[in-house]
Amino acid sequence: MQTKIVLVLLLIVVTAFFYLHTVNPVDVTFYIAEGWVFVLPVTVFLFAGFFAGVVLTVFNIIVFDIRRGIKTLISKRNQKALVHSGEDSMEGELARLKGDPARAEELFKRSYELNSSNRTALFSLVDLYVEEEKFTEAYALVEGELGDDSGDLVLLFKLVDAALNAEDMDKAERTLEAILRVDNDNPIALKHLRAINERCEAWEEAASIQKTLLKQIKQPSEDDLRLYAAYNFEAAKVSMDGGELDDAKEKVKVSLKAEPDFIPSLVLRGEIEVRKGNVEAAIEKWLTAFNEYGDPVLLIFIEDLLLTESSPERALLIYKEATEASPLDTTLKLLFASFMLRLEMVDEALTSLELMEHEGELTSYGKALLAEAYLRRSESDKAAKLLLEAVKLDGDLNPPFSCTQCGTYSQDWFSKCSSCSSWASAEILEDDLTSSSAATSGTLTEASR
Repeated sequence: MQTKIVLVLLLIVVTAFFYLHTVNPVDVTFYIAEGWVFVLPVTVFLFAGFFAGVVLTVFNIIVFDIRRGIKTLISKRNQKALVHSGEDSMEGELARLKGDPARAEELFKRSYELNSSNRTALFSLVDLYVEEEKFTEAYALVEGELGDDSGDLVLLFKLVDAALNAEDMDKAERTLEAILRVDNDNPIALKHLRAINERCEAWEEAASIQKTLLKQIKQPSEDDLRLYAAYNFEAAKVSMDGGELDDAKEKVKVSLKAEPDFIPSLVLRGEIEVRKGNVEAAIEKWLTAFNEYGDPVLLIFIEDLLLTESSPERALLIYKEATEASPLDTTLKLLFASFMLRLEMVDEALTSLELMEHEGELTSYGKALLAEAYLRRSESDKAAKLLLEAVKLDGDLNPPFSCTQCGTYSQDWFSKCSSCSSWASAEILEDDLTSSSAATSGTLTEASR
């Protein structure tokens, strides 16, 4: 059908040409150059132009069809490569799960070579390198993909993960800084950088990052504020140890502003005053904190300081007022008994502890204290029976502590748990023999200061 249409059109064109040639017998002379002169009928000139247009149109159609064919061929080839790339990637994951890293690496590489835009294969290969501790290969792969485009956050974070797994803190830190140059408020990068600074004990830097993160949160949680308080506490401790007492004092203020009842900072605030030689100021700050927050740990620090200053009678008065203000607080009564034993006030301590035993208030720490009192009275049989259920005491008869987060036991008070790394989690160890003690209430008088 198409051939017939073409023949009919060709017949019409030829007929039109002969008709025009008959009615327009005029010749046209063309001067191209000297010796190059052509005389042609005007109709031949018109037909030549028409024929040239037809030839050009047909040539353009042929070129277009060729290009379309090539594109179709390339598209089919790419489509086939995508399919094979996906299959290789899936087989690679299967090999990885079966514990065949060599086969998985081969498949991931082939998948990535077939389709360089396949991020799944790329990331799987990077993860495999990290699992196999081939960190150099992981770095090279990600950095090669990054090239000059250092603004690809996904790749940059992949590089951070590899560096952290390799414990290459310098590389991780540099990469995180590159991320923050692209997105200076990126919370994930800031948290990673904060963790690195915490690990390196760069407390001021960690505190600065945490402050930035707090600004991004409309209502910071208690954990967020506690972390800021903890970083400033650690920074203050470093300043104090370095002799920069005024700087340490300012950092403690920042810490307590974030969390007013952060016990490590309350303790450190008094220790800074002691370092300055202001013993009275230290005692006043610890007493004020005890009256406000009721943590008996503060009394232990006051007790030790007053013994150092040869003022045990003042510590006795403080304990007496504290136990009178909170008569149901078992912990306070035990600390008071412990202090009396330190002062060789055995009879007084024994009376208090036996009363607590009668009322069923003795913890394992209390039993240890009572056993110690019996030993000092040469009543070994009574002491031996109690020691079976008692905790071990140190030389100062201080109570044992436990972490409220993980339960780790410690003979000494700690500002940060050595097991779970949580701050302000130390509390005097209690056990199931302890009766429920009332919350510490009341305020000590100025006479005890």
